[in-house]
Amino acid sequence: MELKVEEIKALEPIKFNYEELKKWLEEKVKNYKNLVYTDENIGTAKSDRADLNKLKKALNDEKIRIKKTYLTPYDVFETKIKELIGIVDIAVENVDVQVKDYEQKEKDNKRAEILNYFTGKVGKYKDVLNFDKIFNQKWLNKTCKINDIKKEIDTLIARIDTHMQIIDGQVKDENMNTEIRRYYFEHIADENVLTFTMAQIQKIKEENKKINILKQEEIPKVTEELVNNEKNSQNIVENEQKSVNNSQNLTQIDFRVWVTTEQIKALKLFLIENHIKYGRVV
Repeated sequence: MELKVEEIKALEPIKFNYEELKKWLEEKVKNYKNLVYTDENIGTAKSDRADLNKLKKALNDEKIRIKKTYLTPYDVFETKIKELIGIVDIAVENVDVQVKDYEQKEKDNKRAEILNYFTGKVGKYKDVLNFDKIFNQKWLNKTCKINDIKKEIDTLIARIDTHMQIIDGQVKDENMNTEIRRYYFEHIADENVLTFTMAQIQKIKEENKKINILKQEEIPKVTEELVNNEKNSQNIVENEQKSVNNSQNLTQIDFRVWVTTEQIKALKLFLIENHIKYGRVV
């Protein structure tokens, strides 16, 4: 069924005394154009203004009346057409919902197929390469063929292999390598990920270099402090054990230990608390 509208006859021009009115108004306006009102005849000016406004209103009112007369048939037609469109919209809404559901299922199925292929290809990167990070929404478009998507994934995995070789060549430290790889895969979606990662490597290396310099500067200070502490501790022990030496027979035992800084402190504390004399082995 289609809309059939009968041929509309061309409307005749609206006839009125246009030329006569135009000539009359032009003469009237000409009279007012150079007219000057004084304080004595300001009342006349107000009366003239009222007459002119009344004339303008009469012209505009007639224009509105004629327009309404001409548009009435169209207004009735428009109302009926809107009613018909409303009826169609009910059907369109129902069909639209089903079409969108179908299209969404197609996208869900396609995404599942892509994920399945990705899972089979990700291999050794399964714990670090997140599918959502590399997923491209355009892949769900009908114009994007599944074989082309698979090729993109293959290319991505191959590129990652190359990048990992570069990273491993630059970073030998295991902890730092793990940190850099984590950074890389967090930014995997960026096409400049390798450039960013190399910059991150350089940044970490510079930071580690500064830390090592600070550590080297601190070693003499720590060593001096340990020596001073040892001397102070030895003096305390010797003073405390003077009386013990006078009344007890001591047995000398020489031995060597391998300890950390914290263990050195703990050992010293033990010797001091138990009044055990100690010293360097010569």
